[in-house]
Amino acid sequence: MDEYYEKKAKANDELIACWCWLCAALAVVAVGVAVVKWIISF
Repeated sequence: MDEYYEKKAKANDELIACWCWLCAALAVVAVGVAVVKWIISF
């Protein structure tokens, strides 16, 4: 039973890490788009 929970916890950590990378990538894209729009507005 413990092994099941350990595997589940490990999978959870990987999922959280995946979401962190996804959020970071989205933030970078959002900043990039904002900068491009700001440059175009001049």
